[in-house]
Amino acid sequence: MPIMSSISEYISVTVCCLRDPDFDQTIRCVECERNFHLKCIYITQSETELIERFVCNECEKTKKVVTSWHGKEADNRQKLLKQRKYFEVEKILRHRYVDNKRKFLIKWKNYGPDQNSWEPENYLDGCVDILQAYLRRHKLPLTKIQKLVGACPKVSFNKKNWITISRVIDCIGSYRNHKSYKLSLEVEEWEVERHKDKIYLYEHEGHCYVILYIHKRQIGYISDGANIILNDPKTREELTSLLKIRLVSVPYDQPIRADYCGSSAVLIALDFSRHYRKKELPQLLTAPKSLRHNITKLLHKHSSEIVDKREVYDHIRWLKCPKCGKNFKSSKRSRLTQHLKFCRQQ
Repeated sequence: MPIMSSISEYISVTVCCLRDPDFDQTIRCVECERNFHLKCIYITQSETELIERFVCNECEKTKKVVTSWHGKEADNRQKLLKQRKYFEVEKILRHRYVDNKRKFLIKWKNYGPDQNSWEPENYLDGCVDILQAYLRRHKLPLTKIQKLVGACPKVSFNKKNWITISRVIDCIGSYRNHKSYKLSLEVEEWEVERHKDKIYLYEHEGHCYVILYIHKRQIGYISDGANIILNDPKTREELTSLLKIRLVSVPYDQPIRADYCGSSAVLIALDFSRHYRKKELPQLLTAPKSLRHNITKLLHKHSSEIVDKREVYDHIRWLKCPKCGKNFKSSKRSRLTQHLKFCRQQ
């Protein structure tokens, strides 16, 4: 919360009007540490409660930083939507009113002026800090839309890395005779009529879900690279309604990069196949580092940045030896395999 004070306390460093007795509240800039009256900077007392870090107009211009506003944490559905449709705002150039509603001319980051576009105010929940700074400079009423925290990632999503479902299926098929991941099931895109066990891929709202379908039980073990099926009850309900089978969510603890959804689908399918071949119930899906590297190198030729893995780490579990009960980190599955060969409890 920015530092608030009475005029008498910081009169020596307050840089705006001092004589008006109505100017009784100030706010301090975190960059230059000077104080400003709220009326001078067109911010109300109630609006200061929404400010996380206040930056004055001069510092915004010279230091290329803007005031940071509090927001609400985006839910998983909002995060997914932003990941698939998000373009980063570089600058707001102009504004206009259409049917008494504000629209803003946006300069998109990494795109030329010919790609500038007019966007309605409610579409800018991912760049509220930039929007508020623009409104303050032009002495306009501040926006009422709420900032979404976590919906617009700091990393850029490179759409050139996105691949089709058929490309994912082809990649999985190339591992059919792999020593450790020899496929024992067919892999296909989801179909309405199902007559035997299969691994299915299903696209929902631009995101790929992998399903290990067991026909006799009419059940599907489902997972995805972002663990959305695990975290978002609404998405889980939607998929259950669409697929018309009972779904069991399985966590995947090996995230790769922001736009590597296709690679994750391949790795999930291969691990589903491994569990099926060993007649094990899939409780946690993993993949060795070498396999992750080979598949991502094959499918994704463009640069990308690492995503924040904190949410995914929440699902990392320990693997337990079924004979002696010793625990192993899920990322160290090979150690568990070696341990099983020589377990003293045999």
